Amino acid sequence: MLYFGNLKSFIMEFFPTYPGALTFDWLSIVLIAIVVICAITGIAKGAAKSFWDNFGGILVALISFVVATMLCNMLAEMEFTASLKDPIHSFVAGLGGEEGAALMDMPHSRTEVAFVITNNQYQILSTKIPSFLSFTYPFIAAFILSCIPEVPTEATVADNITNGIVALIFAIAIFIIVSIILSIILNAIKKSIRKRHKIKKPGAISRFFGFIIGAVVGVVWAVIVVWIFSFLGGIQFFKDFLTEVWALNDDTKLTIGEYLYKTNYVNMLISWITSLFSA
Repeated sequence: MLYFGNLKSFIMEFFPTYPGALTFDWLSIVLIAIVVICAITGIAKGAAKSFWDNFGGILVALISFVVATMLCNMLAEMEFTASLKDPIHSFVAGLGGEEGAALMDMPHSRTEVAFVITNNQYQILSTKIPSFLSFTYPFIAAFILSCIPEVPTEATVADNITNGIVALIFAIAIFIIVSIILSIILNAIKKSIRKRHKIKKPGAISRFFGFIIGAVVGVVWAVIVVWIFSFLGGIQFFKDFLTEVWALNDDTKLTIGEYLYKTNYVNMLISWITSLFSA
């Protein structure tokens, strides 16, 4: 079940502070250039075209996500899912050998189910999903757990994990279908806006808000670029490079790149979205 009670705490944590005087380095200037280019592009496009070009896809994904989470559990409980559940149940019940089988046959509690999903001993996530998709582990675990009743029933741990996995499969299918339908509608909206722009150019107000939208998009891209850098930070050479350019170990200096690198807004957003599945 989704809830938004922790939105305030997420926003409060969104702007941490770091010591040191703000300094500029060439890599941070590149990030600023990204923002400036996107802002100028927003001025040229105007508000409507900038919004739908940049945020239309996000809106489609958000609506698809909400619809998928609303329908997946209902579909997973229908009788026709039995043929899908049986092989999944056999797979889940066999994880972890004899010790795992004993745990899987126990009446469920959320603690037990969470342990089986996240503990490497049973390897449901860590070895069954490619490592480059490791950032999806929290989503998958949280989603499966959100499908499990809080009060223990006669269903076993294996039963509840199976139901959660089936619900996840339906959620993905629904998400894809709804996304395709909404994308067709979005393309129609974009075509309508392009035709209008050929007849009438954006006015001053439209260009101003286009500038705002473009700047926001530029900041998002800068954050994503730094997030990609954080993956490369596992390579010692690249980590030493970032440490030198962004003064990561020097508390007397603060660069824009360092701020984004240490704050890691993408991971914060992933954690927040994952927390929305909490019951």
